[in-house]
Amino acid sequence: MILRTLLCLVLIRSVACGATYYVDNRAGSDDNDGKTQETALATIARAVALSKTSDTIILTNTGIAYNEPILLVRRGGTPQKPFTIEGNGAVLSGLKTLAPENWKKTGDDLYFFPLSQTPYGQPYLADGGKKLVKGSASDALIAEQFYWDREAGISFKCAPGKTPASYDLGATLLTSGFATASASYIVCRNLVCEYFANDGFNMHGDCRGIYLENVVARYNGDDGISIHETGGLVVRGAHVHHNTFGLQDVNAARSFYNGVLAEHNHIGASFHGGFYSLVDCHLRDNAAYQIDIVAASPNHLIGSDKNPICRTTLFAGNVIVSGKDSHASLRIGDGAQAVVEHSVFAGAKTGILVQKGGSCHLTTSVIVDCEFALASDSAEVFRDYNVYHPAQMKWLGVDYGPDQWTAFRGLALHDEHSRSGPVNVAADGTVSFPDGSPAREIEKPVGPTAPVTFGAEVRAPERK
Repeated sequence: MILRTLLCLVLIRSVACGATYYVDNRAGSDDNDGKTQETALATIARAVALSKTSDTIILTNTGIAYNEPILLVRRGGTPQKPFTIEGNGAVLSGLKTLAPENWKKTGDDLYFFPLSQTPYGQPYLADGGKKLVKGSASDALIAEQFYWDREAGISFKCAPGKTPASYDLGATLLTSGFATASASYIVCRNLVCEYFANDGFNMHGDCRGIYLENVVARYNGDDGISIHETGGLVVRGAHVHHNTFGLQDVNAARSFYNGVLAEHNHIGASFHGGFYSLVDCHLRDNAAYQIDIVAASPNHLIGSDKNPICRTTLFAGNVIVSGKDSHASLRIGDGAQAVVEHSVFAGAKTGILVQKGGSCHLTTSVIVDCEFALASDSAEVFRDYNVYHPAQMKWLGVDYGPDQWTAFRGLALHDEHSRSGPVNVAADGTVSFPDGSPAREIEKPVGPTAPVTFGAEVRAPERK
């Protein structure tokens, strides 16, 4: 009886712990069992095929990118024992070299590379890892532009006197890097996903309890990180850069971002439907908007037009938002709502833009060096204990200059305790006031409650 009990405990423990599979794209072999570093597998696909609920896959960082995705379909873990991907700083890359001899000349300096299929997303052509400019049509290309025909292949116009062999041409021929479909309770850490046609990290379907830690998403055709439908995601420590969207979550998803740096994307963070939290994050130097939120009504979700979570709700706290060329640091579209506290918005054309039908609750924050600190076509904006410099406002279609600050406060019936005056903001978001600034009279601390640290610690070298 005692022996039987001990045997049962051993079996239960072995099931609870799950198996571990090692992958090494330099020294491994898919003929191995993958259960030790010495008997590592060669491909991630083989490790996924062998794995079961709550298992662990450990990648060896060989310095050579893994040219394959991690695709988990209905394969995850439990709340007690998640399925785990340990990346060890390894890189997943969707970039495939296009051999010069496979390009066919079709005109003056014009070449064509045939493809049997095109990946989903926004695939592109790169030279030495640098994205090339996409033209409008194959017969309208200028030098060093490309056109991607989804039914046939890629056209590329060389500079005069050059051929495809003069370049280091590659294309984003894989869809997404880390991707889940109806798989829950997964931890993925210390991983870089780059050069995928769609997303670096992509979660779809019934995905609960997805946790990303210390990850990098860069040079992807669409999103760095994206979750859809009603999924739940937590991210702690991430660097998302040079994607179309750094973060883009949609439908009725829920995501919580902590310690994220989003920079040099077209849009830093885009949220369309769902509930989202940005805490201790820095969004900077993204081209169009640093943060963009708008309500959604996804037809594939039951009763989405009656679902309050599809309105889009954002909580932003201890956030630094900066970038001189963007349209707005935060745009709140029709139906969306944002709660912002202890944050800094600096340098955009408009600090916070609230469109008709949007709403905002803004407190203990600083808006500095923007053409308009606030521009709102909605009266559903509460503001107090903030600092603005300059206090240039656009309220319900009327401009108010800094010299009209007192009149603006009285008209808008908010900002009773807010102040206008010079303010200094350090790189980590720390706020201070120069001597003589009227903003020193603010009665509550404004800006981040602690220095903002951000980004992933993964230090994978970029393609040269």
